[in-house]
Amino acid sequence: MGWFDKIFKKDNTVVVEPPKDKEEEKTSPPYEGVTVVKYEDQMDFSTRPVVVKPPEPEEITPEVIYVDDDRLSEVAFKAIEPLDLTKVTYKASPNKSARTDGKPTHIVLHHTGPGSFNGIVNWLCNKDAKASAHYVLGTGAQLTQLVNTMKKAWHAGKAKWEGRTDVNNFTIGIEICNIGVMEKRDDGHFYYEQGRKIVKYTGKVTPVQAQIVYPSGKVLTGYVVPYPQKQQDKLVALCKALVKKYPEITRDNIVTHYQVATPEGRKNDPFGLDVEALKNLIFNG
Repeated sequence: MGWFDKIFKKDNTVVVEPPKDKEEEKTSPPYEGVTVVKYEDQMDFSTRPVVVKPPEPEEITPEVIYVDDDRLSEVAFKAIEPLDLTKVTYKASPNKSARTDGKPTHIVLHHTGPGSFNGIVNWLCNKDAKASAHYVLGTGAQLTQLVNTMKKAWHAGKAKWEGRTDVNNFTIGIEICNIGVMEKRDDGHFYYEQGRKIVKYTGKVTPVQAQIVYPSGKVLTGYVVPYPQKQQDKLVALCKALVKKYPEITRDNIVTHYQVATPEGRKNDPFGLDVEALKNLIFNG
């Protein structure tokens, strides 16, 4: 049974069909190293919807991805001060629109999926992407703002939270660079999806087991490259600054893409990120 087949088993069965009537467009992306797949949905840098029985890897050149060999540990965190938002690098994305609900009240956390920090920033600043986020955070703690937080970035796609649709209208989207969910196969190697290909992971950092729990209680397990400590430090500092700027953003108002995306199971990001530990640091640290 393939790893995607194991996501929802009997007694907790959720069938998530691959998207229909969506075509893969081969473009000339504005950067190298990332296969660009465009869908009707606004945001597709996080892992694609669950695919049943992915193809075996054939003649795929392994992609080498280098990240720092750090681990998440609350003990390792020092007191982190709120980030100075005026000093964050800004690169304007055309993929934005006006908010109609006033100030943002929530933050949505994402992982980007495969790709370099600069490549992802460049793509989200391309009008052809029809997607964006307010911030992109790299594995080396690089941070770039793409959309003013008083504007609507196009990051959540089809989503619903607390009975409200148009989740982009009241949220700030943060894209965190990470490959996302991976499968460990019988050959002992790890594999992940990039576009419609299954790619062998050849990075330096050994993936670790992780899981996420959907609002219904369904569980997705897999492997993930740990988020570097300095990346998480920067995320805490950024969120502290945003909470300070927008006090309406409470602990419960920091959510994940997999929580808000519809239908349930369509997204799984940010996979493997200990969001509750981060919230402890944002609001109590």
